[in-house]
Amino acid sequence: MLKKLKKTLTLSKSYSKKIDTFDIAKLEKVKDDMIDEMEEPVGWHTMGLPLVASCFLALFSFVIPQTSLWQGIYTLLGWPKYALMIGIMVSAFFYAFLVVLSLLFVSKGSYVFLRYHLFVLAITTLFSLLFVCYCFFSWLTESGVHSLLFGLSFPGLFAACLSWKCLDTDIFYRMIAYCLHNRAWRKQIKKQRKNNAS
Repeated sequence: MLKKLKKTLTLSKSYSKKIDTFDIAKLEKVKDDMIDEMEEPVGWHTMGLPLVASCFLALFSFVIPQTSLWQGIYTLLGWPKYALMIGIMVSAFFYAFLVVLSLLFVSKGSYVFLRYHLFVLAITTLFSLLFVCYCFFSWLTESGVHSLLFGLSFPGLFAACLSWKCLDTDIFYRMIAYCLHNRAWRKQIKKQRKNNAS
């Protein structure tokens, strides 16, 4: 399960260390290795589609349980119900910020932010699974969960799982190789400029 994603993580981890420590000549070798991993220099992998799709699916999965969550928080704290949308909007914007942050730095070839994105995705998947369980048991006990939320809880969990599947693909592996290639290239240019200046 998730074999391609594990392979992607291994590639990102090993070459991130090399990019940080290698000199200009060895960075050229890293670039050549990444071109070999990409198989072709230009293609779907250069557009970052798996990562973008994963982010959108994770956001969709996160937003679905927010109404129930914030209703519970507002009831527990005795806050007025008319302000419910404020809690939903704040949490959605905060989550979107976290996801876009990971998207930005993963596209720059960062292993740390790739792990961070997977952590956010794992929390989202767990949250979606708990929401499905909550809706199911509320439906069994007839405690008043809205039928629309119960119906949407399953697509939310499906979207979270599909988000993982987007990252467990050959295209995502090649995309990470492309990002690492560009990171090595940027590092190489930076070192060349530094050498020329001195």
